[in-house]
Amino acid sequence: MRRADREGLTQLRRAAFVSLVAALLGVINTLLQEYAPIVQVSPTTTGPNLHVGSTAPLWAGLAIGLPLLGLELLFLRFAFRALLRFDTTFSTPSGLSLLALAGLPILAAGYALLIAALLQAVGCAGAGNPVSLSCLLTPTFSGAVGLLVIGGLLTLIGYVGVLVGIWRFGTHFDNGLFKAGAILLIFPLLALVGAILLLVGAARALERLPPKGAVATFS
Repeated sequence: MRRADREGLTQLRRAAFVSLVAALLGVINTLLQEYAPIVQVSPTTTGPNLHVGSTAPLWAGLAIGLPLLGLELLFLRFAFRALLRFDTTFSTPSGLSLLALAGLPILAAGYALLIAALLQAVGCAGAGNPVSLSCLLTPTFSGAVGLLVIGGLLTLIGYVGVLVGIWRFGTHFDNGLFKAGAILLIFPLLALVGAILLLVGAARALERLPPKGAVATFS
């Protein structure tokens, strides 16, 4: 059992490190969008017009954000599977982590279509001109919304299960840092603190385990 505990904590620590990197990039991306939003809406007498800015944040999410989330989910699934050998309460989080992983490719396809739809809309309106709804509401945009909704729901449901699994780490190891970290991961701007708590919690839990290779003695 101690070997499974060590493996589970090691995988959780890897997931927390990936989550920390992703949270840092997420904060930077949020700050950049405050100064250069992807889309701005301006009302007119004939309806709202859109001003499409840089699609760089969407490209960053597609090329960096989603792969980091996938890596985090993969490490967490390994962590749950390790503890599942001796603790069946990790069965549901393990299954739902797979659901979240299945939703990521759909989410990625939705992001790719959304970028394509925005570029088509800019081409339709002409560079530098406001984009009308007629230029934006195309089959490409509709397909993007559909994929984003489906992929987003699958990933969201799966990630809720993952957070439950992290909470159960706190119960399994009697460590409140895991529970606090799981709660903070819910909030994008607090995910950075949540990831740090998970790293500290994993380090403390590993310190409480017998040294690797130690032989248990019985009196």
